[in-house]
Amino acid sequence: MDVHDYFHIQEEIRILGTLQINIGIFHLFLGSLRYYIQMTYLIGEINSYKTYILKENYPVVAAVTHIISGTFVILTEKKSRRSLAKLSGIINIIGVIYSIYGMIILITEFLSYGPKNMSPRWPEQCKNLLSNYLFIYTSLYIFVCCIILKWNYRAIFGKMLPFSLEATPRTSAEDSTQEN
Repeated sequence: MDVHDYFHIQEEIRILGTLQINIGIFHLFLGSLRYYIQMTYLIGEINSYKTYILKENYPVVAAVTHIISGTFVILTEKKSRRSLAKLSGIINIIGVIYSIYGMIILITEFLSYGPKNMSPRWPEQCKNLLSNYLFIYTSLYIFVCCIILKWNYRAIFGKMLPFSLEATPRTSAEDSTQEN
């Protein structure tokens, strides 16, 4: 093992990894509930609410991706290894790409079944509501991944992102002038 493989990363990243795992569990739960509603209430309906999400198996695959990325983020914080941080970054990038794909599918579903096309039946309204929740959790996952990727970059390379909107860090000379 290389001595230079160790680094310091913010401890708060563990909380974000736990949040990623929770989002994965929510995706699995919401996807399972949608499958149940599809199989129980809308099995023989011709004009029922057809979902693109279930055909693409997005909730299940996204849940696995989110749980794996959250697990690697927590391992990265515990072990403080650059190699784990790089692997965690790659897995988070894959998760973001798949989440963007899922958001495109959800937006397509929202546009296909607007309020005019929806019947007032409970199963169709429930599936639409579950799609809205999936969209919210997918957006939250992308936001959390961006924070994790930024912190990983800062920890691995010891500097801020070149395109970051953050203020530049203050030097000790600036700190002493502000104290006076």
